[in-house]
Amino acid sequence: MFRIQAARAGLVTDLIKAASVTRKFSGSSHALGSYNFEYSEQLNIPQQTDARLAGRRWLAGALNPSNKFPEYLRSPTANLPPVYTAESSQRDSSDSLNGWSRKTREILDSVLPQHGVALFRGLPITGADDFSTFLQGVDYKLVGYEGGLGVRQVVKDRVMTASDDVSEVTIQPHNELAYAAHYPTKGFKMSPPQPIGQKRIGRV
Repeated sequence: MFRIQAARAGLVTDLIKAASVTRKFSGSSHALGSYNFEYSEQLNIPQQTDARLAGRRWLAGALNPSNKFPEYLRSPTANLPPVYTAESSQRDSSDSLNGWSRKTREILDSVLPQHGVALFRGLPITGADDFSTFLQGVDYKLVGYEGGLGVRQVVKDRVMTASDDVSEVTIQPHNELAYAAHYPTKGFKMSPPQPIGQKRIGRV
């Protein structure tokens, strides 16, 4: 089961302005027209607030001086994550969303083996209904959250809140359902238009 990001724990990526290297990725779907993405390898986040680790409240072990937490997480680097921004006005129908899903799948199959992550912006996704439709169109095998320990709620088929913990809680870095016999190999998150909080990803 993939997750929709809760507003208070939204992705910092809505502050991102793509810059530097760009190129086009195009796809077509017969009568539906083209679905184009602009690629950027470098993130430029103006007015970024550093995410503190050492001494952070409610982060397990962060107050223990014997744990060698870095003081801050570093800023994004080249292709961590690569950014793909949708470049089409066709954002008004489910057919359009299905077209974007297929093009997204094509890019993911190419990018994930090398970078392990990708950020898509400007897609016609406005809420849980659209996100669920989009995930079905990407056509990866969707799994459930049986045995999961997170405090979450189902908001749509195969879509959950990322966390319903109080906003003061920091969720430490982890692999999703790593303790399960059959854990997911991919995860999708959706950020609301005006996210609150910080969300970071990293290589492990």
